[in-house]
Amino acid sequence: MTSVSYGRIFDPANDLPTGYTHASNPVGIVVPGSESLIRIFFSSRDTSGKSHVFSADYKFENRKFGLLSTSIKPILSPGEPGLFDCDGISVGSVVMDEEVLRLYYVGWQLQKSVPWINTIGLALSDDFGKSFTKSGRVPVMDRSEEDPFSMSYPWVEKVNDRYEMWYGSNLVWGKSKQDMLHVIKRANSVDGKQWVRNSADLFQLTKDMTAMSRPSALRTSDKTILLLSIKDGNNNYGIWQAQTINEIDWDLKKMEIESTGLWDEKSQSYGSFFIFENTVFILYNGNEFGKTGFGVAELELSDRKFTV
Repeated sequence: MTSVSYGRIFDPANDLPTGYTHASNPVGIVVPGSESLIRIFFSSRDTSGKSHVFSADYKFENRKFGLLSTSIKPILSPGEPGLFDCDGISVGSVVMDEEVLRLYYVGWQLQKSVPWINTIGLALSDDFGKSFTKSGRVPVMDRSEEDPFSMSYPWVEKVNDRYEMWYGSNLVWGKSKQDMLHVIKRANSVDGKQWVRNSADLFQLTKDMTAMSRPSALRTSDKTILLLSIKDGNNNYGIWQAQTINEIDWDLKKMEIESTGLWDEKSQSYGSFFIFENTVFILYNGNEFGKTGFGVAELELSDRKFTV
């Protein structure tokens, strides 16, 4: 598969309210009832380094993404001290479920013995993402025997009458970020809140990989395509793709998205799929995990029969 980059479409230095930096982990939806309104959710950091959720609205015309507006304040913020998301909220995925938009996110809790402990939360919106209400004060997926250390970026889809999740989990943890080995796992749910986990790692880390994170899935008529952010031994992230026809045997390859400037010349990460007018786009971050903003690329596919 090949891709065509449209370049950067959001620059935090120019497009964010005063007092916030970064535009990380972008995910997009087409707003129901609109012809061409695309709403992108992302995480931005305040002056204390805590992440909040913002949104930006775009119109796609003449092969260009035009920024219409950015939320003037966060639409979702960290919880009160001591809660699972008290030190930040990072976007995982958004799922339209009839008239309710579900936002699955990572809740951050900073620690002393390890850098952080992350778990998975859920927020709900009845106005297509203009505002959100958390489903509760505790995670919808907490640590467990299968995931005892820390978890990351959930990608959730509704498949028929069930919810399917891909998420990241630490195999080991330690005092430093470099002590982390992080893999991708799966879980499923009837209601989107109570999850049954599959303890098996989806991929095996090779000797030159230390972490896989931020999965994003696309299902066509004959295969499943998964985007992954993979960190190498030099602490650099790149976007990879994995394809399967049976969801058992995967073909994993580095994905090449053309760099369009200084903003993404060193790193591309946190890719996510969204579909607009039967075209697949990939939102992604550039250098420094969203400090330079996010861009978009178009994925060139021969099979455009999407099942989710």
